[in-house]
Amino acid sequence: FGLFWSEAGIITATVRAGYLLPAILVVLLLLIASIGLVRAGLALTLSDPLPTKLTTLRTRSLHPVVIATSIAAVVGLIGTPTTHIIVQAASSILQKV
Repeated sequence: FGLFWSEAGIITATVRAGYLLPAILVVLLLLIASIGLVRAGLALTLSDPLPTKLTTLRTRSLHPVVIATSIAAVVGLIGTPTTHIIVQAASSILQKV
């Protein structure tokens, strides 16, 4: 629940600061992450113990890692706009406290 409230606070502060597009992007990314976690949980509890083709499983599980790492690298390299948004959202949260 602590993680949920921090994410909800970040989204709320982002919307209040006037950054609607980043807030929508965060919600979409959280939705994708939640779907992935639910799928993984269901696969762990309801599927066969061993996959039929282990190489296919490795290739498919590598794609999200590569995509997430690429996004993190891009955000890290062009950090100024992202940092500005994060700082304004954090200051909006801190002003309310």
